[in-house]
Amino acid sequence: MAARLLLWLAMLAPGWAVIDGLVRGGRYLPEMLHLSGMWSVYLLTASLAVTPATILLARRGAGHPAARGAGRALLAARRQLGLGAAAYAALHVAYYALDAGSLAVVLAEATRTAFWPGWVAVGVMAALAATSTDAAARALGRWWKRLHRLTYAGAAGALAHWWVLDWPRSPLAEVATWTALILAALAVRPLLRRLPRRRRRPGNPPAARPRPSAPPHRARPRA
Repeated sequence: MAARLLLWLAMLAPGWAVIDGLVRGGRYLPEMLHLSGMWSVYLLTASLAVTPATILLARRGAGHPAARGAGRALLAARRQLGLGAAAYAALHVAYYALDAGSLAVVLAEATRTAFWPGWVAVGVMAALAATSTDAAARALGRWWKRLHRLTYAGAAGALAHWWVLDWPRSPLAEVATWTALILAALAVRPLLRRLPRRRRRPGNPPAARPRPSAPPHRARPRA
C-alpha cells in the first residue's frame, strides 16, 4: 500500500500544475493542455516497458528470489502506471473541452485527422482503466489479456495525435524519441523470449545430518 502511494505521488508531482490549473477553474492555459497530453504518453510508455523488463528478469534472473520479487513489483506498478496515463488523458480531454467551449465544436473537430487518433487513444485507455481490477480480470478470463493488448493501439493513437497536431510547436526530436521508445518496447519482446533461461548454479549440498545411534541391545535376564 505504501509503495502504491509513493508511486502515485511520484506520478502526480511533475504534473501538479496540470491539476492545479483545473481545480482553480477559469485558468485555462494552453500549456496545461500540452503538459497533460505529454504526461499521459510518458506514463503509457513506462507501462509498456514493464513487459520487456519482466521477460528479461524471467529469462536471465536464474530464478533468484530477488529477480522474482522485482518482476512482481514491476507487474504491480504496471497497473498503476496505466491508470496514471488514463488520469492524465482525462485531464487532457477536460482542458480540451474548456478550450473548445461547446460540445458542438468538440464533435465537429472529432473527425479531423489530427483529432480522431487522440479519441481512439482516450477510448482505449478508458476501457483498460475500467477493466484494470482483479474482479474484471476474473470476469473476462482469457479475454482480459487480449483486451489489454490494445494498449499498443492506444499508444499509436496518442503518438499520431501528437505528431499531426503538435509537432510544429514541439521539438521534433522529443516526439521521435517517445515514438522510438514505444516501438522498441514492442519489437524487443519476441527477441527477449528467445533468450535462453539462465539456470541457477547449484550450491554445495547440505551436509547430511547424523542419524541417532540405536540404543544398545540388552539381553533380558532369564528367570
